[in-house]
Amino acid sequence: MDPLGLGAKYKEHYRRFNEKQWKRFYPTVKVHVNVKVDIKQTGIID
Repeated sequence: MDPLGLGAKYKEHYRRFNEKQWKRFYPTVKVHVNVKVDIKQTGIID
């Protein structure tokens, strides 16, 4: 399972992509996420 689609992205840039190796490698992949959040409203909705 690859919910982020990292395997597809990796496959685009690496010719010798091997799905078996990717499945073994995936659980240890380090991912850095950069998130920006803009809060538009706060409070309780009736």
